[in-house]
Amino acid sequence: MYSMKRAQVLVVVLCLSLVAVAQADVVVLPKAIAKASNPDAPGNGKPETTYDFVKDSTTVDSEVIHFDSNVNYSGEQDLASTMLRFRYTYEGKTPKRPALIVVEVHDYSNGAMQTLKNLYLRFGNKKLTVPLKDKSKKGSLTLLDGEGVIPVSAFVEMSRASQLYFKLDDDARLFEVNDSYMQVLKALTTMMPAPKATPKKATSKRQHR
Repeated sequence: MYSMKRAQVLVVVLCLSLVAVAQADVVVLPKAIAKASNPDAPGNGKPETTYDFVKDSTTVDSEVIHFDSNVNYSGEQDLASTMLRFRYTYEGKTPKRPALIVVEVHDYSNGAMQTLKNLYLRFGNKKLTVPLKDKSKKGSLTLLDGEGVIPVSAFVEMSRASQLYFKLDDDARLFEVNDSYMQVLKALTTMMPAPKATPKKATSKRQHR
């Protein structure tokens, strides 16, 4: 009799444990709370130029800007990785100044974020919101891919800023781009031809009379 009651108690405890584990698996993870950094210096910082003879176009890619961050998921520390890369394309082989710079965002944060919708940039006293097109593979919650565009004038101004910060959507991580990686942005701008000077309008002699 005693053995039977003890067995029943063990079964109840086991069932409660299984329920607790099942509930823990479906708990929504809180936002990552961390400040990301990129302590490692880039390689040579030189952009990569690729010519596509089929499309007769040239693409200039910046070096990848890589960030690591320690994030807290339900009390457990985990490592997240975020990468940015910038590029522009022009027709033919002769360098041309682009109107837009494409920014690629890759975020590996173990499911803390569901989609990439916006990239928020802050440099100097300016803020820039870049809408992102989500290019993540369906069903993937660990690796997210997004892509957006930045006006070339804003990109040049951003590359000259003394400080650059960015965030992704409502994620709590704040990314600060260090001096070494700011050189990556500047290197991309040096590959662009200078903007064409706007011709001055000729004034007629009649207007000066």
